[in-house]
Formats: sequence, C-alpha cells, structure tokens
Amino acid sequence: MMVEPKDWKDRELEELLVSAVQKLGADAFEEVYSYLKSARQQKASEAEVRAALEKVVPRASDCFEVDQLLYFEKLIAMGEGAHH
Repeated sequence: MMVEPKDWKDRELEELLVSAVQKLGADAFEEVYSYLKSARQQKASEAEVRAALEKVVPRASDCFEVDQLLYFEKLIAMGEGAHH
C-alpha cells in the first residue's frame, strides 16, 4: 500500500484512508490513488480526471476521499519540510 496510516500524525486522516479503502476496495483504491497523485502533479483537467476515474469506479465522486488524502498528504509534507 502506498500510504501508511501509522505514519500519519492525524487520526482523522487515518479514518479517511480507511473509509476510502472500504468504499473503493483495496485494488481500486491503489489504482485511484496512483492515478490521482500523478494527475494532480501534472495539473490534469477535471474533465480528464473524471473520465479516467470512471473507467476504474462506477462514480468518480466516490474518489473524493482519495483526493482529500492526497491534499492532506501534500500539506503534511509541506509542513514537515518547513521544520527541517
């Protein structure tokens, strides 16, 4: 698995991860997580993201929690970088 809840400082993030995995299933979560991480780094359009996600899951909106996880991961990484 790409993300390890035990490494996260905030219990809410762990709960978000668990909820996303339960909603999507482990395999779909991994695929969605990897895709969204790459798509967000490449600044893909929302239409492109939605179309790609709907090839993996029935509703792109089911991936919102994964998007939130990536956002919070980015904030945490930025915060940790500020302390070094």
